[in-house]
Amino acid sequence: MSQTPPEQGHIAAALIFELSKCAEPGIRSRIVSHLRNIDQTLAETVAEQLGITPMPNPAPAAAPTRMDLPPSAALSIAANPPDSFHGRVMGIMVSDGFDGKLLMDLRKAVADAKGLVKLIGTRIGGVWCSKHNLHPVDERIGGAPSVLFDAIALIPGTDSLTLTPAARSFVIDAFQHCKYIGWAESAKVMLDELGLIREAKDPANRDPALCALTDTASADAFVQACKALRHWPREALFKP
Repeated sequence: MSQTPPEQGHIAAALIFELSKCAEPGIRSRIVSHLRNIDQTLAETVAEQLGITPMPNPAPAAAPTRMDLPPSAALSIAANPPDSFHGRVMGIMVSDGFDGKLLMDLRKAVADAKGLVKLIGTRIGGVWCSKHNLHPVDERIGGAPSVLFDAIALIPGTDSLTLTPAARSFVIDAFQHCKYIGWAESAKVMLDELGLIREAKDPANRDPALCALTDTASADAFVQACKALRHWPREALFKP
């Protein structure tokens, strides 16, 4: 009861994942019987996803379950967000011809927030910006999955980077992990083709964690938004 709805969903998903690896149906059933002493909704959710029918009886409990305790925000990570990008890492995906000024804006905004920037490029030896300057990169695309970064920004150049499976997997994983994603106009075609930008007439249906990057102000606003680290409402798109 002290966990936020996304945290409750993560607990259930973890139990479902682990018990799905258990080959003995009796063990799966016994775990659900114990879950009934913890939270009936949790037990029902796990049992449904595991295909356990009928529901097992609650296991004998050492003591009656207490439901009179008040929720405690101290037990929730989501209820105590860091509200800071300090020490976090932003992965910025670039390719030849990218907007060097926009990269500088992002670097400054992240540095001001006391975060770190890692450049992910098509060549580990460096990538050329639109001003014909060579920028060393930290990781090669395909060798640095988005799970390594707290947020990502996409500022590809004029080549076909956005058509590559590695680049698309990088973006899809970040999206499914509910991370904040900043994107330059050069990445819009890829996001559209992946179905990630939904031009809904109702602003309430737009994803506020997909942030267009056009200038210094938008770069600053994006990094400020990244303090939240995750946009959990996006998880509703992936429920079975």
